[in-house]
Amino acid sequence: MSHHQIPSNRPKILFISGFLPSDRVPSGGQKLVFAELQSLAREATVDLVAFYNKKESPYLAQAKFAGCRHVVLIPVTLTNRISGAIFKPQLPLYSSARWMAGFGKVRELLAKESYDHVWIEFLQAASLLALIPKTTSTRVVVHDIFSEAFKRRSLQATGLRRALLRLEFKRAFLWEQKILKRPDKIYSLTSRESALIQEMTGRGDTIVRYPQASADIINLCRQAENIKKHSILFFGQMSRDENADAAIWFARKILPLIRKEIASARFIIAGANPGPEVLALQSHEVDVIGFVEQPPAVLATCHIAIAPLRLGSGVKIKVIEYLAAGIPTVATSIGAEGVNPSEKLFVRDDEMSFAQACLDLLKQSY
Repeated sequence: MSHHQIPSNRPKILFISGFLPSDRVPSGGQKLVFAELQSLAREATVDLVAFYNKKESPYLAQAKFAGCRHVVLIPVTLTNRISGAIFKPQLPLYSSARWMAGFGKVRELLAKESYDHVWIEFLQAASLLALIPKTTSTRVVVHDIFSEAFKRRSLQATGLRRALLRLEFKRAFLWEQKILKRPDKIYSLTSRESALIQEMTGRGDTIVRYPQASADIINLCRQAENIKKHSILFFGQMSRDENADAAIWFARKILPLIRKEIASARFIIAGANPGPEVLALQSHEVDVIGFVEQPPAVLATCHIAIAPLRLGSGVKIKVIEYLAAGIPTVATSIGAEGVNPSEKLFVRDDEMSFAQACLDLLKQSY
């Protein structure tokens, strides 16, 4: 726990994040949370409780929380996951692990401090609302409706895995339906998620905060002479199942259709922590480049971008960034979910039409 001297005459906020807020972690959602935390810390006295997993641990030393008074960073371990499943079976697995890891620390802070507001980012941490006094103002930012993600995964699965995913969908839906009635204010990232929350809970007061791309992407000036002709970019945190599935599906099923007409087409997979299946795609027609220190440098040179997602939920910030950079983009309905309409965004769901949309754009000069 770190301590910083901050004037005491400002509102006091307990800020709880289900993942590590960071401008370094290769996740758009965590960058948004980091920016929100910085903004709040300029106006209020902020105590931060943030959870992090094994893949986020390399970024701890790079985290910058100088504006916060107290900082508590809590690892989510396999032990937490197992104990959460045993002792909090009424909670979805993604939430029970963070309850087991963090309820002691949060309870300790609440015993020592009286907060004006409690601000929670990500539904994974929302179970901790149970510890917050009813007299304290509470706000929750919903990045994803996870029951929807479980439902989609179940449709892709078979046998026992499908049954287990259906069970987790039902448990997540019932819990989300209950927990989203609790906060005084709810924020969502898109109007679509706002409508889903209203459908689940009956409350129509969700505040939509559509994500904005960073200034370096918005101000990116793509030059024709720098574009790598026939290059197709997919950018994402590659340790996430939905991103790995998207990259593999495109490389195996759609890229061959494109290369029948444009033999020089190359697929670039950018993003941290690619697993063995994604790494195995590396070939003369696929580049798996891993972590990118400066995303604008890659966005500045690709011919087109794609978001061929079949799994997951919530708005894909990568698509917002593609469009903000002025890149023609082909996405599935799930990849384009919640993204504002754009003349550069083309939504296609089956392999043939996705490939044809890519071909049409690759045949155009930038």
